[in-house]
Amino acid sequence: MPLAYFQCLVVVCRKWCYIAISDRDKKTSITKEVENG
Repeated sequence: MPLAYFQCLVVVCRKWCYIAISDRDKKTSITKEVENG
């Protein structure tokens, strides 16, 4: 496997992880707002 391909894969994985984490944080904050509201 070429190194460039592996590096690209790592970047994509990080991006997906970041999206998943931010999405989870949004859901958590929405849940808190509903409980408080």
